[in-house]
Amino acid sequence: MSKATDIVNKLLETDPDEAEVQRYLELVKAKPGLRRFSREELLRYLALRPPAQPEPPGEPHQIVRESVEQELVAASKKIKHCGDYGCLYYHPGKHEVHWTAGDSDGPPDYTHPDEIEKLLKLPGIKHVEVGDEWSPDEDEGWKRLNEAEELPPEDPLDARSEVDRLLPTKVYRLAGNSMIHAPGVIRMAQTEWRSRSKKQKTWALNLIKAWQGLPEDVYLKILNGQCQIEAEGDGAVVTIKQY
Repeated sequence: MSKATDIVNKLLETDPDEAEVQRYLELVKAKPGLRRFSREELLRYLALRPPAQPEPPGEPHQIVRESVEQELVAASKKIKHCGDYGCLYYHPGKHEVHWTAGDSDGPPDYTHPDEIEKLLKLPGIKHVEVGDEWSPDEDEGWKRLNEAEELPPEDPLDARSEVDRLLPTKVYRLAGNSMIHAPGVIRMAQTEWRSRSKKQKTWALNLIKAWQGLPEDVYLKILNGQCQIEAEGDGAVVTIKQY
């Protein structure tokens, strides 16, 4: 055991004031020569020092909170979602996180809710909730963290239209007849697909797969509305951007 450690142990035994012990440790770091002091000399030295000043209330918590917020924003950028919602909220008092997901988010194209919870469950976070198209009330202490990630309100349409214009496309023709109006059937399948019921989702997928031979991801893009659909007689022309 070093002499400095022995001195600290003796101080802990004779002076239970944690603030004073902390002052000693800081003094030793700043002035290594104090290691040579005897216990009595150190106590006299501390007694002559000005009283320890308490740290401003809340300051350490403020630093930690800001660090957590930055880490949460960084973690949220790893979440792949459909582009609808994608809102990140944090409650500093409760140390809870809320992620607002779109109705079409989730596998196979987007990050699973369980994985979202893992990404946002950082040290110090007590609870993570994934909401389906709903967000907590900011009047209740919740703070939106990723607003700065959004496009400015004056030009999002121009930016998106320019990107869309430059993207390559693929076109699929879904045939119809006098009894089956393809655009109407597609709209019906999309409506059922948005339901939370697995049975209705399965029915919608099977309905759209009546047009056989399309890639699996095309069926999903049609159901999620990630395409342009135009009527061509009783048939439908489906145009999909190649993102």
